[in-house]
Amino acid sequence: MIFLYALLQFSHADSVLFGEIEAAKNTAAQAAEIKTLLVRSLKKDKKLDVRTVGELAPNRDLAALDYMKECLPGEYVGCTFTLAARENLRYALSMSMQDSDNIALAIIDVYRGEVVLNTTMPTQDRLALSRETKEALGKVVRGEIKPKVVPKEEKKEEQTPKEKKAEKKVVRDDGVVYDLKPVKIMKQTDDQVRYSKEQIEEMKKEEGTKEWDKFSMSPEEFMEFMNSDIPLLRWRDLKRGRKGMLLFRLGGGIGFLPSHAFYYGRSVFSNVDGSLVESYAWQIPESGTSVISAASLNYGITPEIDVGLTFGNAGGRFFVDLWTQTAGQTPSFRRTSLSNNVLFWEPEISYVSRTTSLVKPVGAISISIMQNNSAVDYIANFEQTYPVLDSSTLILLNLKAGVELSLSHNIDVWFRVPVSYVLAATNAPAVEQTGGGALSEKERDIPGGYTPSGFGVVIGVQSRLDVMKIAKKVFKD
Repeated sequence: MIFLYALLQFSHADSVLFGEIEAAKNTAAQAAEIKTLLVRSLKKDKKLDVRTVGELAPNRDLAALDYMKECLPGEYVGCTFTLAARENLRYALSMSMQDSDNIALAIIDVYRGEVVLNTTMPTQDRLALSRETKEALGKVVRGEIKPKVVPKEEKKEEQTPKEKKAEKKVVRDDGVVYDLKPVKIMKQTDDQVRYSKEQIEEMKKEEGTKEWDKFSMSPEEFMEFMNSDIPLLRWRDLKRGRKGMLLFRLGGGIGFLPSHAFYYGRSVFSNVDGSLVESYAWQIPESGTSVISAASLNYGITPEIDVGLTFGNAGGRFFVDLWTQTAGQTPSFRRTSLSNNVLFWEPEISYVSRTTSLVKPVGAISISIMQNNSAVDYIANFEQTYPVLDSSTLILLNLKAGVELSLSHNIDVWFRVPVSYVLAATNAPAVEQTGGGALSEKERDIPGGYTPSGFGVVIGVQSRLDVMKIAKKVFKD
């Protein structure tokens, strides 16, 4: 559990995009020097994963630096946010230098679509500026600085789509407004911009770079995203599905399974020399209500399909019925019920619909190998000797149906209803007889059996880890 928790914490993408500094003509040279100083300082900190615009891959035919050059004054925060969202980076850092004495800093949590920090710092002391920027960014990444809650403005009447897109802005401390259009960085409700197919067709006819090209989307995907009420990075995660993801699942529930067992033993000893005259025993798994716990490790081979291995335990009871007699004397009985934990493992393949909905249907198929226990541990303390029988092994086919609810970009809650059927079994039952002639037919009881079909209800939590992103962090220079 500790290891899983550590991976969950580590999996939160905390990469930062350091955007180009917006500068006036008379501060351009000074801004370039500050950028070089800050990037060098931030990259030396191994606890921070900082990328520059020049390090990003081109968006189709448009380089990231060229994209930034097309940004209008006051839109650099929005452009930096767009690039960070496109690359699935967690934070965007944008700076603006309109005079030689001060520089404005804005840090946005791209995944949540929230401005976390918005401040102005003096530029005269470069070392202090570098130190304060690193400290501020570190606090944001560690979650020590939280975004301020801004009261919701009253809804405007008869807004046009362009007015609605421009409604979400970031305001700097000195009053300068950064326009974040067309990026939807906040969840919206009644004022959400809605696009129809007709509007998208009209936008296709417009000249210049299309809005969907900025996000590497098709027109249809752009319409789906803008109408979804889901922040950009969350939408991308949902759209991406499982491909390249390492999935950890923990769960538990109840089921009706052959996780119980029964041992039946009868022995008759000579009243002359105490030797064994006859023994008869059988052992078999039985079906009943079980408490199930399981953990699995899966990997997404496509956006819809993941394969993996599950290890689990099905709790049941082991019933022991022993009968011993010395010839001519009254028999002695020993009956008991003890805890029986049956271990199982199962290879599994799951299918989850590739959709941007937070609730997704799930289907899975698996083969369970259940290793039951033997009565040897339960009868070892008895004075008389009973046959020791080999434990049973059962192979079950499982069909599972359920749903997943996405809570965040890497945490899901899942619910599944498995239906199982026993395909094969060994030592089910296991029977042994030694000697003969002493036991009545009544005492040579015939083994019962288990129900081949079973079912259950299981619920749990799932963590999705981006393997490539983690590898880049681990092997970062």
